Amino acid sequence: MKTITVLTLATALLAVGTASEEVAARRKATPPVTGSDAGDFCIFTGDPPSDIQYEVIRKIKFGKQSYGSAITIVPRLADRARMYGGNAIVRYKGSQGFGFWPWRAVRPVVSGMAIRWQEPLTRSCEEMGGIELEDFREKYSAHR
Repeated sequence: MKTITVLTLATALLAVGTASEEVAARRKATPPVTGSDAGDFCIFTGDPPSDIQYEVIRKIKFGKQSYGSAITIVPRLADRARMYGGNAIVRYKGSQGFGFWPWRAVRPVVSGMAIRWQEPLTRSCEEMGGIELEDFREKYSAHR
């Protein structure tokens, strides 16, 4: 019984270590387009124009542990996208999710797909139909 427990624990630790190394290697191998080439950070509720080349990195999701507005945690979602090497989010959704515990009965949850631009951009985020992260809270706070 102890042998099975030790083997299971060792396998789990190996898997976690491998996943961490993979994320670190991805960040080093493919840095995102930065500076004036990428604007700051662009968020799309749908997809960017079809003539813009990008790579989908992965689906990302972030939820606050207590009640509040989804708008307040969008910067955390952007941080998560950057952690994986992304410089924009497509198919953004923000809503109130339901948790198991009474103090988390309704909590904000945001999600989307982290993407990386394949080449320097020639248009601004707004020209492509997106919203820059710094303008996101201001724009959507007015819609409450």
